[in-house]
Amino acid sequence: LDDGSIRLLDWEYAGQSDPRFDLANLSFNQHFTKEDDRRLVQYYYDEDNKLAEATIRLLRFVSAWREAMWCTLQHNISELDIDYLALSKKYFEQMERTAEDDQFEHCFAILDAASVGKTERDT
Repeated sequence: LDDGSIRLLDWEYAGQSDPRFDLANLSFNQHFTKEDDRRLVQYYYDEDNKLAEATIRLLRFVSAWREAMWCTLQHNISELDIDYLALSKKYFEQMERTAEDDQFEHCFAILDAASVGKTERDT
């Protein structure tokens, strides 16, 4: 992602997954709003892309799940004095809030429509 002055590089996941997952992690961890996600997608794809926006909004749920699982694992193996269970609980709560969002189901509908060859205008 390069806007001429800011560059984001994918160092952590090194292209091992869909780039929208990295964008969703950025969105989730920085507490982006839907409007922030729309702008992120616009900058990344250089156009509006409703499918990418919906995918990022859904992958925020997966990002929270991954963080919750990592904290749960760390609770059992880490020697650091960090309350990983409290962090895990925080991420599980964020998952719930994400799933309760009024547009969450609509995002699934956009993905479903795309998977059967419909355009975003059909949703």
